[in-house]
Amino acid sequence: MVRSSGNSALDNSAVSAVFKTSPLPVPTDAELFDKFRELRLTVRPENIVGG
Repeated sequence: MVRSSGNSALDNSAVSAVFKTSPLPVPTDAELFDKFRELRLTVRPENIVGG
C-alpha cells in the first residue's frame, strides 16, 4: 500500500482483496510481462458497491 485512506478497515479490505486474487494471470507476451511487474490500483470509498 502506497498511501492509507485514513480508514484502517477500508485499507485492510483493499489489501485483502488483492491477496485473494493471487495468483494473478500473467501475460505470456514478454513486452506485456515487463509492464505487468508493477500493478497500481486506486480504491475510493465512493466507488465501492454493496458496502
